[in-house]
Amino acid sequence: MQTRGGDGPGRRPAAEIARAMRAATPITLLLLVLIAPIARGGSDWTPYPPRVRKEPVPPSPAVARINVRATGGYRFEHVDGVDTTFFGAVTSGTLRTDDVDAHAAWGELVATVPITRSTGARGRVRGGFAETRRSLDAADPDASELDAIGGELELFWRDPSRGAFAAGGHYDRLMADGGLDADAYGGSAEAIVFVPDLGSGPVDWGVRFDFTRRQVSGSALPFDVDAVVYRVEGTAGWYATPNVQVLFGGRWSRVEEELVNEDDRVGFLGLRWRLPLPGPVGVELSARGTAGLSEYKEAPFRGDQRLLYGGEAAITLRFNSGATLLDSIRAHD
Repeated sequence: MQTRGGDGPGRRPAAEIARAMRAATPITLLLLVLIAPIARGGSDWTPYPPRVRKEPVPPSPAVARINVRATGGYRFEHVDGVDTTFFGAVTSGTLRTDDVDAHAAWGELVATVPITRSTGARGRVRGGFAETRRSLDAADPDASELDAIGGELELFWRDPSRGAFAAGGHYDRLMADGGLDADAYGGSAEAIVFVPDLGSGPVDWGVRFDFTRRQVSGSALPFDVDAVVYRVEGTAGWYATPNVQVLFGGRWSRVEEELVNEDDRVGFLGLRWRLPLPGPVGVELSARGTAGLSEYKEAPFRGDQRLLYGGEAAITLRFNSGATLLDSIRAHD
C-alpha cells in the first residue's frame, strides 16, 4: 500500500515545530534587543532606577535660640471657713474660722538657653506680694500678708516633635508680718508628651511634681511650725489654633505641719492666647479658673471639707521667641 508523503505520521511533528518557531520569532528578537546592551558591557541600561540613599533627618534642637520672657499676674483664691468638732471621752470642742479671700500679685523673668542639641537650661527669678490663707506658723487662721522673692533652675531634655522631661530645684525667701520669716526650698520634675495634629489639633499632655520644705523662724509657738508641701498637677493643652491653647486638668497639693494638714483637690480650665501683633516682642494673655475642695485637719478635731475656688490672669512678653504660641512652647520656653 502506498501513502502520500504529506499525510504520513512522520511529517506531522516537523510541521508543528516549524509553526512554533515562527510564533516564537518576535519574542526571540525582543529578547535579543534587550540583552544585546548587557552582552556588549554597556552601562546605559539598568533594569531599576538607581537607589538614592536617604540621609536621616536630625531632630530639631531642644532650644531653637536663646530667649527671654517676662510675666506679671494676679491671683485670687477663696476658701470657706472651718466648722468642725471634737468629741472625746471626757471633753468636746468646736473649731470655727471665717471664710478667707487670698490675693497675690507676682512677676517673674525666665531665660532659656541651649546646652547641647537635645538639652537646655531654664533659669527663673520671681517675686511678689500675697495675702495668704493663714500665717506661716498657722497661729492666725485669717489672711496673712507676706513678701516673697526667689529663683529656680531647671535642666531639661526636649524633642519638639515628641516631648520633654525637666528636673530642677528652687528656693524662695518668705517675709511675713509679725516678724515671721521662712526659707522654702525643694525640687521638681516634669514630663510632657507632644501629640501632633491628628485632625483636631495638637495636644500637650503633661504631669509635674513639686516638693518644698519650708523652715519658719520668728514664731513664739512652743511646737514645730515647719512645713512640707507636696504638689502634683496634670494638664492637657489643646491648640485650637497655633496661637490659642485651651488648658484643662487637675491639681492635688498637701501641706503637712506638726498639728495642721491641708489637702487641696481642684480642677481647672484655662486659656492662653498670643496676640497677632507685629514686631519683635510677642505678647501673650492667659487666664485660668479653679474649683474644688480643701480638707482642713487639726488635731484632735475631725477633718473638714471646704469649698475652694479662684482664678488668675497674667500677661507675658516674649523676646527672641517663636513666631506662634505652639512654636514658643515646644521649641523655645
